[in-house]
Amino acid sequence: MPRTVKKAQERKREIVAAARELFREQGYDRTSVESIIRRLGIAKGTFYHHFGSKEELLEAIVADELEKITSQVARVVKDPSLSALAKLERLFGPGLGDAETSAVAAHLHAPANRELHELTNVRLVQRLSPLLARIVAQGNAEGAFAVSEPLATARVLLTAAQFVLDRGFFDWNAKETAALQRAVQEMVERTLGTEPGACAFLTGRAT
Repeated sequence: MPRTVKKAQERKREIVAAARELFREQGYDRTSVESIIRRLGIAKGTFYHHFGSKEELLEAIVADELEKITSQVARVVKDPSLSALAKLERLFGPGLGDAETSAVAAHLHAPANRELHELTNVRLVQRLSPLLARIVAQGNAEGAFAVSEPLATARVLLTAAQFVLDRGFFDWNAKETAALQRAVQEMVERTLGTEPGACAFLTGRAT
C-alpha cells in the first residue's frame, strides 16, 4: 500500500511539472489537457484520476508556487532576533527573493498566464495575511505600531499594495511607479501608526 501511494504522489508531481512547463511555453489558455497528456505519454484516465479538470490542476500549481514563498516569509516571522519593522524590511525591502522567485514572477506576469497570475495573487493574500498579522501584533507589543485589527489590516495592505504595484495589471512608467511607491509607503506608515519614514525601505530610500 505505501508503495502505491508513493507512486501516485510521484505521478501527480509529474503532471504538475509538465503543466507548469507548458503554461510557461505557450500560456494557460493555449494549453489543453490533451497537450499535457501527450507531453507525459500517459492515458487520459491517469490525468483525471489525479485532477478533475485543468482548473483543478491550476490550483495545484499555484499551491506549489506559493509553498516556497510562504516558507520564506514564515522563517522571517519566527525569527526572535528581529523587531517588527526589521521583519517588514526583510520581507518587503529591496533585494527580496532569488533568481528562482524572479523567474516565477516573470512567468506569472506573462499576458498568456493571466488566470494563473490572478489566482496566485488571491492565494498569496490568503496565505500571507495571517503571517503579516503576527508581525503587526508584534509591532503593537513593541510600541512601534498602533493597529486595532492586525489581520484585517494585513489583508488590506497586502491587497492594496500588491494590486496597484502589479505590472501584470498596470503599465505604469518609471515616474508613475516611483510616485505610487511613495504613496504606498505613506499609506503603510499611517495605517500602522509608525513614525514618518519608518517604512522608507518600501521605496528603497534610506531612513
